[in-house]
Amino acid sequence: KIICDDEYLAYLDKTMAELYSAKIANSKNPSVIRIDQRSWLNNIRNICMQKACLVKSYKMRIEELQ
Repeated sequence: KIICDDEYLAYLDKTMAELYSAKIANSKNPSVIRIDQRSWLNNIRNICMQKACLVKSYKMRIEELQ
């Protein structure tokens, strides 16, 4: 909910989703990327309760996917 209510977080979420989709499409082993994504969602992003934490986690994931 906090992501959808904040323009910058929504932008980061969209950017990350686009990079994730491209990475899956171009990967020889997409299951590894899916596992990494689920791990990031469950162990990092979903733990964040404040905007600053979410911004940091999204920026880190975007960098990993680039």
